[in-house]
Amino acid sequence: MQLNKVKNFTLKIDKMDKTLETRIKKIEGRVVDLYHKLKIASSGNSSTISTKVYRVLLTQNGTNAPTVVEEIENTTGATFVWTYQGIGNFRVTANDSIFTAKSVSNAAQNFAGNFSTTVFNTAQAVLNTYNTAYVSQNGLLFKTYFEIVTFE
Repeated sequence: MQLNKVKNFTLKIDKMDKTLETRIKKIEGRVVDLYHKLKIASSGNSSTISTKVYRVLLTQNGTNAPTVVEEIENTTGATFVWTYQGIGNFRVTANDSIFTAKSVSNAAQNFAGNFSTTVFNTAQAVLNTYNTAYVSQNGLLFKTYFEIVTFE
């Protein structure tokens, strides 16, 4: 009786091994396909997307314009000036028309509030700050991440 249990157990293991082997072969096939697709893409046979970015950390209090605490990255070639427009409303202006229809802006949400951003025109973007009740409010930016990315 014990011998039959051992044989049945061995058969189950063999069956599991074959199933596992089949799955591994399928995964290997997918990996090889992905490798070839990536190789083709990196060989210049497909178009690449380049970007220009402006990434900063901002702090703001009172009726002051936001201050750039740290410029993380700026590949735009432009310089930027932040201005206070009204309660919870700020504008960043570039010294050159660098934004296009393919530009997006983003601000990281923090514990104190919520943000909305919009690329306003070819040289300006708007950042609005709201408290947790979604009422416009100043003083919510403290080392807050902000970015504008233009895809070319």
